[in-house]
Amino acid sequence: GIALGTHASRVWTSYEYSSQSNRGKSELKTAEGKPSKGKTEAEQEAYNYAFAWSYGISESFTFLIPNFYGSGSGAGQEIGKDSKTAKVFESLGIPAEQAQGMPYYWGAQPFTSGPAYLGVIVCLLALFGAMASQNPLRWWLLGSSVFLIMIAWGKNFAVFNDLLYYYMPLFSKFRAHTMTLSLLQLFVAGLALLGLHAFFKEGADTKKLLPKLYISGGIIGGLCLIFAVLGSSIQDFSSTGSTEMAAEGGKTKQVNNDQAFLGQLASSFKEDTDTPKRILRAIREDRATMQSNDAWRSVGFVAVAVLALWAVSTFFLHWSYGLGIITLLALLDLWSVDRRYLNNTNFVSKSDYESTFSLSESENKILEDNTRYRVANFNCVIKR
Repeated sequence: GIALGTHASRVWTSYEYSSQSNRGKSELKTAEGKPSKGKTEAEQEAYNYAFAWSYGISESFTFLIPNFYGSGSGAGQEIGKDSKTAKVFESLGIPAEQAQGMPYYWGAQPFTSGPAYLGVIVCLLALFGAMASQNPLRWWLLGSSVFLIMIAWGKNFAVFNDLLYYYMPLFSKFRAHTMTLSLLQLFVAGLALLGLHAFFKEGADTKKLLPKLYISGGIIGGLCLIFAVLGSSIQDFSSTGSTEMAAEGGKTKQVNNDQAFLGQLASSFKEDTDTPKRILRAIREDRATMQSNDAWRSVGFVAVAVLALWAVSTFFLHWSYGLGIITLLALLDLWSVDRRYLNNTNFVSKSDYESTFSLSESENKILEDNTRYRVANFNCVIKR
């Protein structure tokens, strides 16, 4: 009640506006003038719109492996000249740099700017905290984390989210259910802190905690190792997301994102049916490489973290150094992934930025006017 009260102005205005948007009730009627029965086309469209950005259930592995389902749709690609796609492009006389913009993301969402990566070190400590900590907050943190993940799954876990969609007030007004993953990282970090506290608190018997540490490391590291070694054997790396594409007769049909991309390539290469397939095969091979490289990366981080905590428990390493190593590992883990999406290429000097905005002659004339009158630009008026 307190939480709702503090946000009443935002919640109420959203509720008022929603009735005027495509999230409101439809005013369409049947030819006889009576409201149509069952789920109307407008209601189905509203449902599809609300659940468009639903995280895939298996896509949750991105919490541990950032490029588990490829990178973002056009960002953070890190595709070099040695990639399969770049080599295919070079053989076709296309600049290899264009390989950066290919659809390497193959998850359940229409597109995305990047994965929801929680950090493999943070996830390791969170699982350890859930098992080793005696703080009752762990159950609240763990339960909330599971709850938020299930909401992020959206239509992919319809048995749960349909109940919320139809019966929880304002739940149907979500733009993207994956926004709950922004909250998830806070709860998982809380569990990780409980794990650190259980291990490093004064008087802790770290040797008794080693079995739980091994179990945590085995689960997190083992999952990463499976995909590092067997990823290409158990997956085909074809897109699981779907979109609409024009079909014969002016109608549209539902196809996966790879099929839609293949259709775009076919229209560019005309009668050459082999080249689009070559490009798509190369993209899928690069997807597999991206997943495998990041899986090995996560395995390495887990191994070093477990080794550092083991060294502390055996008094081979002072606890302060052990805590410093864990902190540095977590920072390096998250920072290196962050740099894929926000780096030096996203910034320019102030002079370069300002040079892109040059004033026109009329704008300079306006600036000479010291009055308080506003200026109307009639050049943009459309004449009928």
